[in-house]
Amino acid sequence: MTSCSKAKRYLLFSILPEDHIRAVLMASDAFDLIIRKHTDRQEVDFKILDKQPAEEIKHLGVIIEVEETVFQSSCEDILREAELMAGEERFWEVHNFLEYLWKSARELQKSILHEVIGIVVSQIKAQMGQTDVAERVYLRSRRNLISLTNGAFANFLPESFRYPLTFPFATVLPYIEDSMCRRNGASH
Repeated sequence: MTSCSKAKRYLLFSILPEDHIRAVLMASDAFDLIIRKHTDRQEVDFKILDKQPAEEIKHLGVIIEVEETVFQSSCEDILREAELMAGEERFWEVHNFLEYLWKSARELQKSILHEVIGIVVSQIKAQMGQTDVAERVYLRSRRNLISLTNGAFANFLPESFRYPLTFPFATVLPYIEDSMCRRNGASH
């Protein structure tokens, strides 16, 4: 690897077995593999230096190049997109959307978003096979979120951990300011 080499990051969605995906990616010089299991497919985060994925990789499933996201939307639009992605079990991307909001939040807003991110992290941990961690993170974040909102989220969050979890992200809207979402050209 030369000093001018730049890695490109990709997400792969595939229904093929994990061992096969891993073997093809490793043979194609992919690195930094992270595999997250959805209920119906694998989500693989990987990097490749200075090139497009090889044909062998393209035959594994749907590939998306991960680029820096530029947000110029309302909080409502960002949360709506997060909810759609969560419905597809794309929790890592949801995490990134919520982290963008968290970075510009203050005080109570920041605390609430931190706990919502914790709920999403519990889903990511479950995808990675870390069910004990997923359950602990979920229960802690649920308890804190309910406390921070005076019980407002108790009806939306089951008492025990489950995967996949459907979370109505729009319910967070009353707790955040739209001005923090409309930072022109702001990116994550």
